[in-house]
Amino acid sequence: GEMEGHHFLSMEFIDGEDLASLLRRIGRLSTDKGVEFARQICGGLYAAHEKGVVHLDLKPSNIMIDGRGKVRITDFGLAKCTDDDRLTKSGTILGTPNYMSPEQAMGQQVDYRSDIYGLGAVLYASITRRAPFEAPTSLQILDRLRNQKPQSILNLKPETPHWLVEIIEKLMARDPN
Repeated sequence: GEMEGHHFLSMEFIDGEDLASLLRRIGRLSTDKGVEFARQICGGLYAAHEKGVVHLDLKPSNIMIDGRGKVRITDFGLAKCTDDDRLTKSGTILGTPNYMSPEQAMGQQVDYRSDIYGLGAVLYASITRRAPFEAPTSLQILDRLRNQKPQSILNLKPETPHWLVEIIEKLMARDPN
């Protein structure tokens, strides 16, 4: 909403757990559950993007699941409005390296497509039990993100349907176009 020229977000209390905790507790999501959660995340991203809001920090700990399995995106602390000049400012890196888009990692212009990449990274982690890029330091993660492709999902979980691997790879394409 907006009040006296200031924009704000209000969120409900969610009686549940975040996706990161769920993954630690149960391990990988089944293909069906991963796709179900991804569809709900897509709905949340669509609603935010329709309002001109880009999340920019989509990751398992920012995805809440209530007791009925309803998914919500949380922590819009880094979110930007698409009409905000800071959204297109180069040279600034914001977000969690393990899940950020290549354009975020390089401090380039970001938009809703950065959230699409983040969705792919969350789905990758949900299926494989690991982030697309892991390393001891954030700088090493950023270097891998800029210069490497993530390990193939089929190497980590061979039984993953090929159609799902193709979708995740498309979501995580290095070129946002």
